[in-house]
Amino acid sequence: MTGPNVSYGAETTAPPPFRCEGTRLWAYMLEADPDLLGALCARVFAGPSGGAMGYRPIGGHVLVTFGEVPRIVSLAAGFEDQGSVIERQVGIWVAVSEERTGRLKVFTPHMIVDNPMSFASGREVFGYNKSWGWITLPDDEGSEGCAVDVYGGNFGPTEVRGRHRLLEIRAGSGAPEVDEPHHWGDVRGVVSHLRGLVGSAASDIIGEEVAQIFLKQVRAVAGGDGTDLQEICEATIKVDRLVGWPLLREYSAVVQPLDSHPLGPELGIGSQRVLGGFRVHDLVFVLDAGEVIWPTVVDLTASGESGDGAKRGTSLIRSPTGLGPPASILGRREHWARSGSHRPARGDRGGGGSGCTRDNCGDQRSGCSVELGQALLRRPDSQFRTGRAGVHALGDEARRPQPGFRSQTRESVVESGQRAGAS
Repeated sequence: MTGPNVSYGAETTAPPPFRCEGTRLWAYMLEADPDLLGALCARVFAGPSGGAMGYRPIGGHVLVTFGEVPRIVSLAAGFEDQGSVIERQVGIWVAVSEERTGRLKVFTPHMIVDNPMSFASGREVFGYNKSWGWITLPDDEGSEGCAVDVYGGNFGPTEVRGRHRLLEIRAGSGAPEVDEPHHWGDVRGVVSHLRGLVGSAASDIIGEEVAQIFLKQVRAVAGGDGTDLQEICEATIKVDRLVGWPLLREYSAVVQPLDSHPLGPELGIGSQRVLGGFRVHDLVFVLDAGEVIWPTVVDLTASGESGDGAKRGTSLIRSPTGLGPPASILGRREHWARSGSHRPARGDRGGGGSGCTRDNCGDQRSGCSVELGQALLRRPDSQFRTGRAGVHALGDEARRPQPGFRSQTRESVVESGQRAGAS
């Protein structure tokens, strides 16, 4: 954390946890392309983390949900009495397995909402890839099923973004929607139903607690395709109440190709017969406060080998761009923020100065700095010297030998270890 949130102007976000009451959902299982799902997971998680965080899809299906939450409230201190919001949403949920641990989680590549607070809070706080839309539910007056229009469009010099149909679910023949003997009173009914549709591995991801995984990112103010923030986050949904039943009719999904919402190219979802579905009449759950699981800073006090065979010591994980640590992990650098006398030249703060003014630093570019007790490392990889001899050019304290100091860059821990051994 870098400091408390500064609240000013229009209040468009709120902190977690969030309690969601009276939720109504219609859920449909669709076929997708497992290879495309795998490529998307690799691009979203393994790419930014340099392979440190890998996730694989379980099977070749996605769960598409249409729903409404009539009451969402923040349970954070100071926000309990600020009222609630109503949210309609469409989510596309992918069951994934974490490669290192085998833990089952849910990745949501698309979530479409219809109110600005849900849109802003979801993207800013957790990293939900939310977009804006208009959502029709089966119990709306005059409705013939589920449908979602989105604010988007196709790409081209003369194209103008606007409202476009993306997806609809059409009911066919079959039994009535409500079948009293098949009512579920808890999550176990959903799990059993999904197991019959797609097998046990994907269905086991549903439970009273469901872990979600996100890529939270902010585009770079400097432009281009860079980012000023990239974090992989995790948050858990905790189910308090669920009443539902299976959908017994036949349904078909109609997907409209749209460049801004690439369901086909990224997920392999096209128009098709729905494999099966279920209805949730009353769902109460809490979206808990989450945590950043990448990047991380690990400060191991003892030198030597850790349990996984890695060298123990202090691990500095730099940002994906190589321009220093993301803002989210500033302030947790006690092990090298003590060199407070080391500052860049005045002109160098804008990137165009003559380098650091400290004697013997040797950095002629935008070097290392300490501002208000928090260190920012800004040095190209070719000039970043690490190893068992310690870290150089970070001030007197940091220049003294520090056993086991290890740098972990976006490229890989292995490459970092090779540079360390050569220094």
